[in-house]
Amino acid sequence: MNKKSIEDLGFLSVLQKIQGCALSTEGVQRLANLGFLSDRDALQQRQRKVAAFYRLLGHPNGGVPSSFVDITEAMRILENPLLVLDGQGLVALAHYIRSAEIFLEYCNQNLDNSGPLQDIHGLLGLAIEDELLHLKSSIHSVLDESGEVKDSHPAIRSLRREVEHAKAVRSKFCNDYMKTKSSAMQSDQSAFRDGRVVIPVRNDRRSEVEGFISSASSSGNTVFMEPYKLVEMNNSVVMAENQILVEVAKLLAGLDKEARECKACLLSLQQMVGDADALFGAARYSFKTQASQVDLDSPLFTMIDARHPLLGRKAVPITVKLDSKVQAVVISGPNAGGKTVTIKTVGLMAMLNQFCGFIPAKDGSALPLFDDIFTDIGDEQSIEEELSTFSGHMKQIGYILRNMTKDSLVIMDELGSGTDPVEGAALARATLEYCLKEAKLTLVTSHHGVLKQFAYAKESVINASMEFDDFNHLPTFKVISGIPGDSHALDTAKAMRLPPEVLDKAKHYLGSEAVEIGEIIKGLEKRRREAEATERKLKDRHHALQQQVREVQLKELKLKQDALILK
Repeated sequence: MNKKSIEDLGFLSVLQKIQGCALSTEGVQRLANLGFLSDRDALQQRQRKVAAFYRLLGHPNGGVPSSFVDITEAMRILENPLLVLDGQGLVALAHYIRSAEIFLEYCNQNLDNSGPLQDIHGLLGLAIEDELLHLKSSIHSVLDESGEVKDSHPAIRSLRREVEHAKAVRSKFCNDYMKTKSSAMQSDQSAFRDGRVVIPVRNDRRSEVEGFISSASSSGNTVFMEPYKLVEMNNSVVMAENQILVEVAKLLAGLDKEARECKACLLSLQQMVGDADALFGAARYSFKTQASQVDLDSPLFTMIDARHPLLGRKAVPITVKLDSKVQAVVISGPNAGGKTVTIKTVGLMAMLNQFCGFIPAKDGSALPLFDDIFTDIGDEQSIEEELSTFSGHMKQIGYILRNMTKDSLVIMDELGSGTDPVEGAALARATLEYCLKEAKLTLVTSHHGVLKQFAYAKESVINASMEFDDFNHLPTFKVISGIPGDSHALDTAKAMRLPPEVLDKAKHYLGSEAVEIGEIIKGLEKRRREAEATERKLKDRHHALQQQVREVQLKELKLKQDALILK
């Protein structure tokens, strides 16, 4: 799909939401490169995988697997022989492997004792590699959740005992020494300076203590000293603590080495996680938006109650049904009536379909596949390129007409607008005629009567309109197939409280013929609504008659049962 259409139709925003449903960084990255499929077999294969995950998400025992920690930085360090993984990086690898185990079990589980879902069974293999499981076990046996070496580790535990013993000996010496030299002491508590224990001695009595002066108080009344014996004891504690650091470094180096030996397996696991998680993310998004699986085998274009996913609760369900002979649709109707939203929804649904085979619409929706989608939507004015709005549209339409194929979907908003109405209408008709020959399906919004008439004359083109509520003078945003729409410009102007004199003159300038056509369209809309109301009444009557028949049949059955009992 070309970049402009992806931007015009809002697919990038939808993609971000899909990526937000992924479990891993790899899944997010894979979704960004997943691409659209125009080959039916390839799309059906992807669709089946998404459908399998969708089924798991909706199953009571399905749920959502654990998310994955980001190991991008850890893998970058493993690629560089000059760097060493720290404890946090190693713990991240262990958690990643564990999450992969859970995800693998999720993909390969038996559902309702009917066996695994074959479409996703084995996406992450049948089991995690033994060397990865051993790495995970090694990391958890050495490090705690914060990435620090456990105090309970055998090598560290014995060294910790040595440190504590050296500290106890030092503490006892300090207490005894300070009692012996109490007259020279500034206080009866030892102090710490630069990680070493020192004794607070009165400055005027420091000659009574044989040792080194490490520092003095700000007032100069106290000096902090290490008696010669205490120097040795402090050194013993420091050396014992350094031995722990050496042992910790050895343990981390050993784990780093084991992780490097598993690098190929980790890279392979990342690839499998990314591929599977991308499909899971698409399924999870589809599940959240109550999307349904598209029928890829039907030759018809059937979009039932499709909801634009970026509009949330404001989205009005849109239904578009096209016969296989239809190659173009001309959508007309009032301004702000939903024409642009409708064509954007159609285009976005086509993209979503070819991305994952699910769209936020009702079951029974069927969409054809397109090799590309071309759009001309919005204001194409460019100050930098010195293009007017009309020139900008013509530049984009020229690009579309040069690049579309017999399998392309073309979407053009307000075709022929922004210039002289007569010339604009002529260009619009000529463009639409060209698209009929060179594109698979074309959707056009327009106010030009020429295009509405052209749609009536051509069997492969149909009119569609946006419904307008004549009572409230407001659009309903519903698509009506087969009937052209009136722009309702005068109705809208009246609703906006323009002076009656202006409205009367506008009707006069518009001409009786144009007003008459508008009234004909309104009459058609009124008859359609009346026909729909009649159809609803007939359906209600049909259901009522069915209920009466069921009640009569039940009575007859009861009478027969009573007769048998009497016999």
